[in-house]
Amino acid sequence: MTLEFDVFGYVHAARQAHGLRAEEYGRYRRYCAHHLRTVRKAAGLAQRAGAAYARREVTAANASSAEHVEVLVLEAERAWAGAMDVREQHSRTEDPRQHYHVLRRLRAAAAAAGRLADVAQRVCDARTAVASSAYWLHVRAQQHFEAREWPAALDCAVLARVASTRLGATGGAHEQALAQAMVEAADPLVRLAAYQARVAGAQQLAAGDIAAQWHAKRAAGEGAIADYARIAQAVAALGTSTAGAADSSAAAHRLAWRGGAVAHGSSRLAALAGDAETQLRGAMAGPADADADANANAAALDAAAGAFRRVRRAARACHDDAAAAAARVGAAGTDRLPAAYRAAELYATCAVQALAASRQRQQADAAAGLGAEWRAVERSLGAPWFAAGGAAARGLGALDGGARAVVLYDAARQSLARLAAAVGAAQAEPGVDALVPRLGAEIAAADAWYAAVRDFLAAALHVQPRHRRYGDALALLAALQADALPRLRETASDGGCADASAVDALWARATRVAPADVERLARGVAAAIPAVQALAQAQARARPACAWACAPAVPPAVVANALAGAGRPARVPLLVDLAQPAFAAVPAKPLFYDLAAGAVGFDMAAIDAQAGVTGSSGSGSGKAGGGLGSLIGGLWRR
Repeated sequence: MTLEFDVFGYVHAARQAHGLRAEEYGRYRRYCAHHLRTVRKAAGLAQRAGAAYARREVTAANASSAEHVEVLVLEAERAWAGAMDVREQHSRTEDPRQHYHVLRRLRAAAAAAGRLADVAQRVCDARTAVASSAYWLHVRAQQHFEAREWPAALDCAVLARVASTRLGATGGAHEQALAQAMVEAADPLVRLAAYQARVAGAQQLAAGDIAAQWHAKRAAGEGAIADYARIAQAVAALGTSTAGAADSSAAAHRLAWRGGAVAHGSSRLAALAGDAETQLRGAMAGPADADADANANAAALDAAAGAFRRVRRAARACHDDAAAAAARVGAAGTDRLPAAYRAAELYATCAVQALAASRQRQQADAAAGLGAEWRAVERSLGAPWFAAGGAAARGLGALDGGARAVVLYDAARQSLARLAAAVGAAQAEPGVDALVPRLGAEIAAADAWYAAVRDFLAAALHVQPRHRRYGDALALLAALQADALPRLRETASDGGCADASAVDALWARATRVAPADVERLARGVAAAIPAVQALAQAQARARPACAWACAPAVPPAVVANALAGAGRPARVPLLVDLAQPAFAAVPAKPLFYDLAAGAVGFDMAAIDAQAGVTGSSGSGSGKAGGGLGSLIGGLWRR
């Protein structure tokens, strides 16, 4: 029968609940001694006291339940807590005899932990065996460190770190948090022992780099503790590879993104991400030209988007689990564990939104007839943008689907806005910003490009014969020439992150702004402005009454943008509708009419006499028998 026991989880919970949260080692030692008697009685290993005392040890032959493994853990923890309690006293008194007792209790703890590792190797599963070995190595590293045996202490600390890292890489969120706590407990021993052992670079390198170098040296057989090779083999057998085993990230899986990699420890997330990358790569191998059939690859793109949505849900679930585990463990560095899963969630979100924006951009270009190389704009530069006199529109203004292209570019900008919100929320979490830099600037540059093309198409729609809003078109084109195009020239770039994955290639397709495209747009704007001014002059001659509204000699009004900032222009066109609304009188009852009629006495006879109305018989009481008062009263009642 194979036994299972969570060594790291049991030790961490016992220490946090019984004194070590406040560093009360004496209290924790008393708890271990009391609880050890209870567990021994439950396991049938109670030791008699007095003259009939007989020590009953746990061995591989009689270990048949989790209580037997718990007995060994509590024996090691009791001795370790006693050593730490005496060491606290020694730090204040510096009594040599106390240091001797520290070493004695640490040797007892290492012996008990060694029995635990031996029993777990024989009767427990692989994870429990490796965790027991890691625990034994950590206690033994402390023993050698207190004895000033620096190479042996470094051997044990590095190997304990390797085993803890492998356990975290092959476990869930809780195992990762516990493994990270053990790794951080071993890091001070690694750094100090390496410094005392005169390891090259010990003062400059991080603990993970020191451990990786030392592990590679010891694995080559250059002198080590007796059990180093055997334990290293057991650790390697727990995972699929020993690559990066000394890395403190406790991650066996990586997402290639942004020219680097996001390390994490979820095999399910890695499988989903690999499947999504495969589907996206196959979908992007289809027709990429906007002039080709846009629906030919729609099914493959939809399937890829669905795959990345599954990746996003899995990453969110892993993040929540990792955050909860980090809160339970409460170690110094476990709050950084959820950052990798948040970065993986952002990776999937970028893929989904970039897919949407890329498809909307290609559909908009196809609807406007622009094509991937702006062939329509190039054709319009060789001749006047519109025919002389504005009788028939030519070039971009007459293209079919212009209105649909504007709507699609607006939809693409909405996709980028959702992506920017997701990026801002993710990068607010500690550790994520270092994994995914430059996203905000690239999204802002892409949004500025989409807005510029959208305004160019909108200006073309304004000058069509059925609209003839030449003033609005001039304002949009002037704003593009004065503000948007200079900003685009600053942000445009043919470079970017290396296309190491399908998501990187998709991101470049959706957000990259080439300088050649910006210059084509600038030439299109420069060619369109005089053509629109000529149309405005023709309209002014044909309709003098509206010449004041679109005088070509008057430049379009451009005002300061109160919301100027990231991704927003400093100036915007002032589009004012000066048409006067039709006036319609609305009958209304006079204010306080009832109060005035009931409380004020009107001399209706004098009013009738002054108005030249006869037949009134009123008095100062405000009552009128006829005439104007009766006429007003009758009309009001009706």
